[in-house]
Amino acid sequence: MSPLFTPHKVAAVSALAALSESVFVHPGLIHRLTLAERIVLQTRSVQRMSRLRQTGLAYLTIPTNENTRLPHCIGTSYWTARFIERMRSNQFRHSVADGFPELPGNVERLDHLDELLGPELSLDLLARIYALVHDSDLLPFGHTLSYQFGYFPPPGNVPRFQGYLTRIREEITTAAVEVDGVERADVIATLLRHIDAVEAIAVSVLLLAGKSGHHVSQSEEEIVRLLPVYSFVETLVTATVSADLIDFTQRDTLGAGTPWHFNTELLEHAAVFATRPDDIESELLGRTGAGSRRLFRFGFGAYASGARRHSVVSSVTELLRVRYQTLEQIVYCSGKVTADAMLDKAIRNLNAHHVGDPFDESELLVLGDDQFLDLVEAGESKVNLGPLGSPVIPDLRSRRLFDVVYRIEDRSRLSERAEATLRGASVPVERDVLEEQLVKEVPGLAQTDIVVSCLPLTMQMKDPSVLIGWSDDEVLSLGTLAHRGYGEDALGITRRYADLWSFSVCVRSSVPSATRSLVREVAARHFER
Repeated sequence: MSPLFTPHKVAAVSALAALSESVFVHPGLIHRLTLAERIVLQTRSVQRMSRLRQTGLAYLTIPTNENTRLPHCIGTSYWTARFIERMRSNQFRHSVADGFPELPGNVERLDHLDELLGPELSLDLLARIYALVHDSDLLPFGHTLSYQFGYFPPPGNVPRFQGYLTRIREEITTAAVEVDGVERADVIATLLRHIDAVEAIAVSVLLLAGKSGHHVSQSEEEIVRLLPVYSFVETLVTATVSADLIDFTQRDTLGAGTPWHFNTELLEHAAVFATRPDDIESELLGRTGAGSRRLFRFGFGAYASGARRHSVVSSVTELLRVRYQTLEQIVYCSGKVTADAMLDKAIRNLNAHHVGDPFDESELLVLGDDQFLDLVEAGESKVNLGPLGSPVIPDLRSRRLFDVVYRIEDRSRLSERAEATLRGASVPVERDVLEEQLVKEVPGLAQTDIVVSCLPLTMQMKDPSVLIGWSDDEVLSLGTLAHRGYGEDALGITRRYADLWSFSVCVRSSVPSATRSLVREVAARHFER
């Protein structure tokens, strides 16, 4: 990989951009860390991601799927760097046909964004660091706790991310750094400015969504001035089709034993698009007297030299397909869903009153997945579960998963009453009520021997927003293209997310067969038309 692009920058930026050690990110792929990345990577706060599994409890049914957030984030930084490097040399390097001739190509636009940052910040470094820390504030089993159990703000919560960046800042200030010819204080101060800019990217996402956001040290005007930079970095690193998606699809499919490889030919079509501001963006930019200015976003050019490359849309759609298959085969497979339900049951066992979240969020931000299971197990062991009750976590950790005795995947089979009931099951106490109703009709069944698993009835994905250069002066989202009748399979893939919904009733493996049959009968009576 080539040295980072750092012209007209202060010496501390050049020092931080110096390539240091190499790390493997995937079979055959090596990432050269910058000094900045190495310093950030060595903080305990970032290293915690090595204890957060990428796909949660999926390892209980797919034992090879133990990959964690840390290598994923390093891999995301790798693909971020690859894209920026290739955009400086691919077919769009001096001409992106999107109707903004003032800055005609990728090179001119990347240089412009780098200049906007001034001499003390580097676009390349900022993008790499943002990629490296983008998942750092996740809670143990964070997606499951939020989206399926209804606890804690979901991933992407900006205030939590800001708080976690404060922890990283504190560790950076004490980092052992020695660079010839540059004062340590200058190197640390410059790196902290990049962390501030990472926080500004997160706040910019709120502002661009029409929400309020506050930075620990920067004014809204300062953030808005650099929105063209922040919108590009965010879409490159973490948008629907981005460096993040490419890494986790490769990593998760490899862990599941069904490896998929990214078609690197798509790098040749990577582009920096100058997008016209919408109403919210125009209003924001107008506050700084720059209402006519463009924002910049990452995407793929399907039109060059007067010809349309249909293969570009096909390759992008393939990425969406593989992402869907990852969720279908790993995240929402039957065994993983059952394991998630057991964890939910254990948390509800020790949080019987369901007043607020079951744990202090700040305490969870220092734990890994296994430490969290230790915490739940210790708490559940102290709870009086009744004369017939027994804790759930020991079975979960021993891979003794409950057995599914009733499952419904077709929502049209639900009665109107059942659908209303299951909508309420997003609240933990309502899942308790569901189980209690079933237990009342099944003699001899302990409350701790049954668990319901209800994925959100609102499961869906937004239309794909990745930008496609479609013709001279026309850049459209893939979703817009699909609604126009081209590449409609992309919409079909996103709509299939709703088909992953299921509702299950599971019982402990020791429950007799006659009792299981009765549970099945009672469940069908309760939930089906």
